[in-house]
Amino acid sequence: MADNRTPTPIPAPELSVEDKAIGLWFSAKDSWKRSQGSWLTVATILACAMAAWSVWTWKHRDSREVAHRLYGKAIVYRDNGRVDSARILLEKVVVGYSGIEASKAALQLGHDRFAEHDWASALAKYQRAKEDGSGYPLLEGGARRGISAVLIEQKKYTEAEAELKGILSSYQKLTGDPADRSSEEEAQDLVPGLYQVMWQLVLVRQQLSKIPEAIPVAQAIIKLYPGSPESNQARIWLALNGKAPEPI
Repeated sequence: MADNRTPTPIPAPELSVEDKAIGLWFSAKDSWKRSQGSWLTVATILACAMAAWSVWTWKHRDSREVAHRLYGKAIVYRDNGRVDSARILLEKVVVGYSGIEASKAALQLGHDRFAEHDWASALAKYQRAKEDGSGYPLLEGGARRGISAVLIEQKKYTEAEAELKGILSSYQKLTGDPADRSSEEEAQDLVPGLYQVMWQLVLVRQQLSKIPEAIPVAQAIIKLYPGSPESNQARIWLALNGKAPEPI
């Protein structure tokens, strides 16, 4: 008589720890073979990126140090009367580098060109100083003042007015509030000498026949900067235009 009973399955013997380890190793090895191209590509990209970053950081730091030394040497030359040698080094900084030192070099060259009445060259240097000095009020503000001075010399009064207004808007913080001033809590301007910028704005608006708009600026000079030479000039100018130096 046939045995119709379902045979009881015999469980596979459990793998030993050694067998499991060997299986995992082969599995990992197969997976690595299938994907090693991708992994190597990623690893290579990351390695190259890190290497490039390290080289860029090193070169950038080294570049700043070289520019700083060149600029310092140029200033020493100027102080010792070697103006031409100083200019050569300053031009080298402007042409070959960027950042703070390039801004300072361009600003100095702009002043030199301005003194020589070379308005086009002065304007180009001031614009470069403004670009490289962005974020540094003393450098950027100095460059913008140079730009406005060139525009005035070129009789481009409309453009000069816009630049002067922009300077005051960006850097002037004085309010003239007596309470703040007496308690030494008055906000201070971000750059010095803004009374000169205000006086320039008065004269530019006079050239543009904008006397009504120039009057409040002259009065503000007296209120904000009472001890400056420009405040005395503003008083005289207001008197000539029939206005009292009253605060605005």
